[in-house]
Amino acid sequence: LSFGYLHINTDKSEAYAKECLKLSEEIGYKNGINYAYSALGSVNNTKGKYSEALEYYQKSLEYDLKTGNKRGIGASYTNIGNTYDDMGNFAKSLENHFKALKVFEEEGRKKGIAYSYNNIALIYSEQHNYDEALKNHRASLKIKEELKDKYGIASSYLNIGKILED
Repeated sequence: LSFGYLHINTDKSEAYAKECLKLSEEIGYKNGINYAYSALGSVNNTKGKYSEALEYYQKSLEYDLKTGNKRGIGASYTNIGNTYDDMGNFAKSLENHFKALKVFEEEGRKKGIAYSYNNIALIYSEQHNYDEALKNHRASLKIKEELKDKYGIASSYLNIGKILED
């Protein structure tokens, strides 16, 4: 429920995430604890509380690393990268998105790879490094076309068009 309310009512989203954390801790449900950490990271990021978001995302990443949850590791690096991007720390953002990309490549998770390339391209674009941005958007687009991800394809063309327009 927490993620369902994230962009509708952040206070309600936060309350559900805290309840999830509390109940999961009471019964020792580690996946629930990890889910709550990620949800609380997203809530705090949405509220602009980036330091708190990073703390929760880091806790989620530590859990994923400890359990070997590769999909979670990639998602955690992505969340951390997006938060650093929101903070304007492009170097840290890129560092984490490249870590996510590596994890998704090792796992053969094409959708994760495509969206990592997209995130990397968006950061390069913010830095006015349009050659790298285009290279990564095109890599993302190629995979999205293989996956027949219509929304992703449209998004990639829009992002490429914005760069070429400038």
